[in-house]
Amino acid sequence: MNLSVLTPRNIEAMIFQQLNQPPDQTYVDALCGPIKTTNQESESYFDVGSVPAMSELKGGRPTNNVRPIGPWVVTNRLFGVAMRVHKNELDLDKTGQVQQRIDDLTGRFNQHWDDLAIRRIKGGTTTACYDGQFYHSTTHQEGDSPTQSNSITSASGATPSTPTATAYQDAIFKAITQMNVVVDDTGYPAYRSQKDFVLVVPPSHLKSVAGALNTTAIPGGAGESNVLVSYGKYTFQVVDHPLLATTVGGAAWTDKFAIFAKDGRALMRQHQKGWEKYIQTKDVKSDLHYDTFMLEYGLSSMRELTYGDWKGSVLVTFT
Repeated sequence: MNLSVLTPRNIEAMIFQQLNQPPDQTYVDALCGPIKTTNQESESYFDVGSVPAMSELKGGRPTNNVRPIGPWVVTNRLFGVAMRVHKNELDLDKTGQVQQRIDDLTGRFNQHWDDLAIRRIKGGTTTACYDGQFYHSTTHQEGDSPTQSNSITSASGATPSTPTATAYQDAIFKAITQMNVVVDDTGYPAYRSQKDFVLVVPPSHLKSVAGALNTTAIPGGAGESNVLVSYGKYTFQVVDHPLLATTVGGAAWTDKFAIFAKDGRALMRQHQKGWEKYIQTKDVKSDLHYDTFMLEYGLSSMRELTYGDWKGSVLVTFT
């Protein structure tokens, strides 16, 4: 929204409009599903266990009851962002700097689910999920399942921080295979039919990922066919998120990536009713403006994003 004259009132209108035009975050939707709305600070969620596989009827129909899995206790946290601008800066903003800061303000808010998702993914090896194990762990167990892993290693073909395209292809196949063999609480494969995936990779791995997914011959692979492409069964959405290259939310990723089933169950998110998009202003009638000639615009939300079903994700660390 480009306004030729910035005033306190039309700044509020601009913020409101931009909040209703969030950026494309389809991968967050694919991992979390719809946002749950709560009318209290905390909610406890239970998943319904799996239905047993078909079996031959001998002496009557089996009557296994589905077992509750969980609970997930999700407690909302209060998040916020704000900016201040001097009335004189507002009146004399001929280069659009104030308007750019307003764009930044709403951008920070609109990107927040995205930021929370990446922080959770980075914390998967140090933060417990509903079964008491780290989200990415080698010791998961629930119901009738054996001890299982959704954290594996794969050869880099070079160094762990510079895996080759061939190594990435092998690692992706290995991760999908691992997801396929993980069983649910009845001992039956949980994700045997999954075809659509999200790959969360550090930016430094993007070239190798592109070679593994988008070329008919593996780059640097002596002309070998790219079976991941020719196989044609799977689809991948690649997220090369810049936060993975930083220490925000945990150590930077240099030697690993994560794959997720694109079914909206790997993570979960909620926000509190009435706090979805809370706009606060200190305008020309405020004490702040009276004392300092400053105006303040703030955005807040009570929300949380946390771990869902670990079986829909595999962390791969290159060796």
